[in-house]
Amino acid sequence: MSCIKHFIGYEQETNRIPPALLPDAHNQSISSNIDPRTEHELYLWPFQDAVKAGAASVMCSYNRFNNSYSCQNSYSLNGLLKGELGFQGFVVSDWGAQLTGEASANAGLDMAMPASTYWENGNLSLSVSNGTIAQSRLDDMATRIIAAWYRLEEVNSPAFSDPGFGLPASLLEPHTLVDARNPASDETIFQGAVEGHVLVKNVGNTLPLNKPKFLSLCKRVNRINLFFE
Repeated sequence: MSCIKHFIGYEQETNRIPPALLPDAHNQSISSNIDPRTEHELYLWPFQDAVKAGAASVMCSYNRFNNSYSCQNSYSLNGLLKGELGFQGFVVSDWGAQLTGEASANAGLDMAMPASTYWENGNLSLSVSNGTIAQSRLDDMATRIIAAWYRLEEVNSPAFSDPGFGLPASLLEPHTLVDARNPASDETIFQGAVEGHVLVKNVGNTLPLNKPKFLSLCKRVNRINLFFE
């Protein structure tokens, strides 16, 4: 199944990992602080398109969104994604991005990967038993995951010989190659490439670059910044 990533405002990888995953770090993960108009008019649109196209899962990111970690951000997961966009699939954490148990469950996280120290060993069921997490929320988590599984007909078409099923651990082994590109999308992809072109002003004869070891292209709403070493 397709997985949309990373939700939301995941604009850089520097300082993206919280101290829990990086012991020597002394700061919280980077926070993407975005006002409602900007998040709706710019950052949310690609996810809207992907949800409309039928994606089955969404991955929440490492970073914080408006100072709240993305995988426990109820505003973004429950409000924007599942509410405004009407997403009916499941939300899965980036690897190790779950930092709380009850808070992440109530905020809209449905699956924690690759494992969960917060939900395992009966912790999740205990939270439901003591009322910290509603039974309906647990049912919703399970329903979203199982519904995505049934929707893609893994149950009705389990034969590993079907295209897309049963890929070997090593892609060097013989297997059926599947090209998921739709020829009908060629015009849209081409137009995206055309509109994505950037005209660079060659200030100080910077170009052509002399084999830089590091190159960063940072896009803002109305300008492009180029950094290199």
